[in-house]
Amino acid sequence: MHEEVMCLNCSLSPERPSWAYRCGVFFDVVNKTDRTILVTGFNAGSFGGDRDAMLYACSAGTSVGHETSEEEWKVLWSGVLKERSSTAAQLHVLMKLAPHATQGFLLVSKDYAVYHTTSAEAVEDDSIKICAGVRSTEHRGQKNPFDPDAQSTEKATHAGSISYMFGKSYIVMCEASAANGDGVIQVTCCNMAGVEFAALVCQASETVDQLRGKVATALSSQLSDIASLQLELVAPDGQILSDESPIEMLLGK
Repeated sequence: MHEEVMCLNCSLSPERPSWAYRCGVFFDVVNKTDRTILVTGFNAGSFGGDRDAMLYACSAGTSVGHETSEEEWKVLWSGVLKERSSTAAQLHVLMKLAPHATQGFLLVSKDYAVYHTTSAEAVEDDSIKICAGVRSTEHRGQKNPFDPDAQSTEKATHAGSISYMFGKSYIVMCEASAANGDGVIQVTCCNMAGVEFAALVCQASETVDQLRGKVATALSSQLSDIASLQLELVAPDGQILSDESPIEMLLGK
């Protein structure tokens, strides 16, 4: 990655141990900017010994109101957190935060416990804000972290930090053929130099967001840093395409 990686510290670090440790803690990261931000990793630590841990991300965005909906969470990272030490955990798949978006996370250890903060106050810099979420009760790992009985009413963030970078824009010029009788269209994709790198077969009813995924797959074999790129899909008239729009409406002839 050639973009600068930045770091925002939480109000406590694992090197400053206290009574603040539980099996897990929810928290949110807010993108305060008009640019895409990529979460690249985090620092955290454990209590009671080195601990196997997982970082979950919420597919619904914010963690607030989704703490008990296990189906809305996916594992983003798993590994070992060191006892009373800031363990640097790098994400293999960077977490994209759209402009002004909020992303919910859950850091949880299989065995008691991970450090969390003693304050529910948010911390922020010019680009992101880390907001407190609910933390675990004093159970020792025998409860599912998404079980309401496993969750306290008290709020905190993890003790450590969040690292992030700004996504680099990569412009893709898209032009579509008219749909055939089965609703299939072909979308031709070119870079800013006008070089075609993909001809994608899509359903006219698919959204631009689905097309973006196919474009990313096509580029992944050509660009090593595709995960750090913000793909901007542009119509022949120069309009930047909205993720929710159907391909046919914006590209079909």
